[in-house]
Amino acid sequence: EDILYKSKDGVTFNVIYEDQLNNQSIKYLSAEGAKLMVGIREDPFKSFTLFYDENDTSIKGGEGCINRTLFGIEDEQGRVWYSDEWYTIRHTDTYISGCSMETYNSPFAANVSDINTHKGNAYIASGGATESYNYDANNGGIYIYKEGAWDNINVLNNPGESGLSGLSNFFRVVKNPVTEKVYFGSFGFGLVEYDEETKELTRYNTDNSKLQGAQGDLGNTRITGLATDNQGNLWITNHAAEKPLVVYTIDGLWQKYEIPQNQFVANVKVDQQGYKWMVLTGSGGGVMVFDDNGTLADPLDDRTRLINSGNSELPTNTVRTLEVDKDGNVWVGTSEGAVVFECGASAFDLDVCRGVRRKVVVGGNVAFLLETEDVYAIETDGGNRKWFGSRNGIFVQSPDGEDQVIRYTSENSSLYDNTIIDLEFDEQTGVMWIASNKGLQSIKTETLGAEEKHASEVYTYPNPVRPDYIGPIAIKGLVNNANVKITDMNGRLVYETTALGGQAIWDGNDYSGRRADTGVYLVFSSGGP
Repeated sequence: EDILYKSKDGVTFNVIYEDQLNNQSIKYLSAEGAKLMVGIREDPFKSFTLFYDENDTSIKGGEGCINRTLFGIEDEQGRVWYSDEWYTIRHTDTYISGCSMETYNSPFAANVSDINTHKGNAYIASGGATESYNYDANNGGIYIYKEGAWDNINVLNNPGESGLSGLSNFFRVVKNPVTEKVYFGSFGFGLVEYDEETKELTRYNTDNSKLQGAQGDLGNTRITGLATDNQGNLWITNHAAEKPLVVYTIDGLWQKYEIPQNQFVANVKVDQQGYKWMVLTGSGGGVMVFDDNGTLADPLDDRTRLINSGNSELPTNTVRTLEVDKDGNVWVGTSEGAVVFECGASAFDLDVCRGVRRKVVVGGNVAFLLETEDVYAIETDGGNRKWFGSRNGIFVQSPDGEDQVIRYTSENSSLYDNTIIDLEFDEQTGVMWIASNKGLQSIKTETLGAEEKHASEVYTYPNPVRPDYIGPIAIKGLVNNANVKITDMNGRLVYETTALGGQAIWDGNDYSGRRADTGVYLVFSSGGP
């Protein structure tokens, strides 16, 4: 129970505050100012503060100023400053005066459930479902990072005529690279299409699409996965619906598909064959693979395959996430490590496509890859290296998963928290976006996305390199996995390496580890394997 006691002698305690309505919780106590501040959250989006004097008389303040309060403090001038889960810093000039809000170039809140990137921009969903796929009230909306600035789209700063009136719980987000439209998936309120040029928002629900309400909860349309295929069709997992896989085609048509014996479908990925891989959360879990055979409107030739621990190498049916790497292989993250399915067009062949548990050496012993880790996120960087997000930080592995490149934890790096929610690589900038329990971060990797041939302008950065510079020298615009040789003006080989995706890194030293002399160097690059 949320009860506040006071004692003058350390023996006798008197109650000075108690939640009589069973809908209030004490979030903090602050005694920096003239009065004791008690921060109270009343409902998911409403908070207030009680200011107590030495006689235990209270004044109620902060109403209409704070939403999801975290802390408060009174300064020397009597002003009260509030921190909140939402992106504004708020203050009042007195205990009960009007509210002033300070805004910054940042996301609306620290909550993150899904990240998607496209051409250097990031699209981030703030959340709306718990780990067990129950409702988690969230008004944070969508955060968009573009050209160094943040744009926050939600019901609070885009009300009424924006098309978001009454909408919340945005759990998934994806930018369609073909149509250039952005899609927000809500856990409860359907789908929103957003045009970044016109700022127009279009809502889709049971009234104007093939999206359906959840079985037993028909008033709510739950979206748990969004993915696009090569043609620009949008694939949607409609959690707990009668037909939980839905497609919104590039031509503006809708189709919905039955998933045998399971309506509880979570995230979805489309592989290089066009097969749809889905995480199952009900009826035993596992993974479902779906093939429409290229005929979206004809369900008679559709194929499905259930993959679970009984017919594959999955160590458990508790599946968390999916990732398709640059070779077309599908990686599955489970509560007991990761499994890779190198199946290609044989995904429906039960004898061929069983998956592989990579073996690694841990502490001198052979073990299965991350077998003791709960893998919540998997992402591939420009060099096809695998980034695994777990409850114990991030493991970066070689492209085949067998060798550890580096590990990031909150203890050995600037990582906010060890519980990782999502990872997303930006092919254009080489940035890996990281969502954890404590917010959003990014790290510049050594890799970039790459094309099938060299860019028209291959360049190095920094250039020129100052004599006192110590750090990486990046060679960008290379073909994928290019062989790179660096020579002096006489043709003497100084350094040789292989690009990670479309970028190679030189540390400025020669083969012996000696710092290269000041001068002009030539870069030669040939196509990768």
